[in-house]
Amino acid sequence: MVHVATAENLKFPYEVLLRSVLKHLVDAASNEFLFIADFFKTSPRETFNRIFGRTISLVLENIENYLLTCFDSVGLLIMIKMTHLLRLVMQRRRIPVLDSLFDRISLLLWPRFKQVFDANLKSIRNVNIKKIGHIDVTPHFVSRRYAHFITSLITLQSGSDSGIGGGGENMMVHDIQLIRNEMVALLDRLAEALPSMKEKRVFFINNYDSVLSVFHDRGILCEEVQRFEDLLMHQRELFAEDLIRNSFPRLLQFVLQAEKLLNNSGSGGGAKGPIDEAEVESIIRDFASGWRAGIQQMNDDVLLYFSSFHSGMEILKQVLTQLLLYYTRFQDIIKKTWTRPPSFSRDIVSTATILMEIKRYSRTF
Repeated sequence: MVHVATAENLKFPYEVLLRSVLKHLVDAASNEFLFIADFFKTSPRETFNRIFGRTISLVLENIENYLLTCFDSVGLLIMIKMTHLLRLVMQRRRIPVLDSLFDRISLLLWPRFKQVFDANLKSIRNVNIKKIGHIDVTPHFVSRRYAHFITSLITLQSGSDSGIGGGGENMMVHDIQLIRNEMVALLDRLAEALPSMKEKRVFFINNYDSVLSVFHDRGILCEEVQRFEDLLMHQRELFAEDLIRNSFPRLLQFVLQAEKLLNNSGSGGGAKGPIDEAEVESIIRDFASGWRAGIQQMNDDVLLYFSSFHSGMEILKQVLTQLLLYYTRFQDIIKKTWTRPPSFSRDIVSTATILMEIKRYSRTF
């Protein structure tokens, strides 16, 4: 109510004011059109246009003036959706006298939304890396801003069964894909400022996880979520591989080389095959003496780089699972190479022992 807002000195966003104006106009137009049709009998649309013509022109002029200085893409999309829903109200009432008004409002709002969205896209593409703050492995503020922006657009786009209206759905889907690609490219450029590959991977994981946490909090389910989940999973796999390579370099290198040799030879043969017995014995003894310390070091790295409990837990599980898989493959190589257990087999750490240690870290993270 205008007099209440004036008395209490209340301020509102433009889209709230426009909703109030259009809703009042829709109700007034419905009542007046029914009266005109009942009273004058003939040409009710022409009579209605003569009565409401100046009011409609004033509304359109006000919207045009506002859009000249509007850079709020979310507000613009709210007005687009609001216009579409009010059009549906009039259609349900079977009073289509405001269709031309809604068409003209949509023709004003969609181009302006496209201009503002393209400006956001350009700002991501042309950002000066040196001017957007300090860069470390923690989530950068641009990731969270991007996530909130996209969730707002997707929520408005899919917030009702009738869609967004105005024929811009396909354009929005395409533009959201474009801005996602630019955001991923920006994170790539930001990561270049970090000195080591490990820190770059941690940076990617933290930023992708930050985006996904906003999506999940808002209940967003769409292609964008799947894309970022794929990116996150890929970086987690690379990070897990790097941690294992740093803590157990001989084990990992041997497994990869031995599997390649066995595949090329077609079979393990026997103890005189391509596998060096002394090397295997040395790896077993090294692993038996240092595997607990290696797992502890990987756990410490995860605690150091990932402050999020959920993300850290998932990464730690992935790292330890990957280690267990490599060790299982190592044992399979031994079984394929020696038909009878070699003398050093008594020094092999059992998989059950490693599993018990993994469960202990999973509980204490």
